[in-house]
Amino acid sequence: MSVTFVTSFNTKAVYVPAFMETWREHNSLLPLRIYYDGDWGKGMPKMGIQTDSMRVNLEDIGEYAGFRHRWSDNEESNGGLWGDYRWAGTRFSPKVFAYTDPVRSPTDWWVWIDADTVFQKPMDEAFFRRALPDTAIMTWLERPGWGYCEAGWLAFRHQHPTMQFLLKGMRRLYTEDLLWAYPQWHDAFLLQWFIDQNMPNWNHMIQTLSDTTMKQLNPWPETILQDYITHNKGNAKNARTTEGP
Repeated sequence: MSVTFVTSFNTKAVYVPAFMETWREHNSLLPLRIYYDGDWGKGMPKMGIQTDSMRVNLEDIGEYAGFRHRWSDNEESNGGLWGDYRWAGTRFSPKVFAYTDPVRSPTDWWVWIDADTVFQKPMDEAFFRRALPDTAIMTWLERPGWGYCEAGWLAFRHQHPTMQFLLKGMRRLYTEDLLWAYPQWHDAFLLQWFIDQNMPNWNHMIQTLSDTTMKQLNPWPETILQDYITHNKGNAKNARTTEGP
C-alpha cells in the first residue's frame, strides 16, 4: 500500500515550523506534497522537504489564481464584516484546491492533513491498518450534531472512480463558483454536503475514525490519530511549539 500526504499553508503561519520539524523527525520517508502561498523563504527547505517536485506554489495553479482574482477582495466571501468562518469560502479555498489537484499519481491513498498538526511518533504499519482499512475508499472524522465533518484528516483511495468523482466535484464548486449557492461556504460543510447529496450509496465504504455516538466539536482526541498526531485547533495552533498539549 502506498500513501501520499498532502497539505497547504501560508509560509508565514506560526504553526508551520512545528508541523515541518515534527514531520521531518518522525515521517520524513513518507511522501508529503505541500501547496503553499507566500514566499518559500530560506528557512523552509531546511524543514524536511525532500524534493522541489513535492512543493507547489498555489499561485502557479491557474484555477486557484482565477478563483482568488474573482473573490479575494470580496468581503462577503471572506466571512463578512465579522469574519465568520461559516461563510469564509475564500479563506479555506487553498485546502480544497490542494487536495483536489488532479495530479497523476500512482499512490493508493491520497491523505489530506491540516498543517496545524504536530507528530508524536512515526506513522507505522499498525497506524495505517486502522486509519486506512482495506474495506474503505475514504476515511474521515464525522461530527454528528454539527452538520459537517472535522476535516483535518481526509483520506481518499485515490484511484477509485468514486473518489475521483468526489474530488472533481469538490473542485468544480470553486472553479465554477458554485459554492456560494450552499447554506455555508467553508470546506468542511461543502464536503459533508457533497457526500450526503451525491454519494448516499457509498456510505458503507466511507468510514469514520471518530465515535459517532458522541456529539463532539473536536472528535480527533478520541481517535487512533491522537496516538500519533495532535491537531492544535483554535488558539493552540498559534503556539510556537513542537510539543502536544
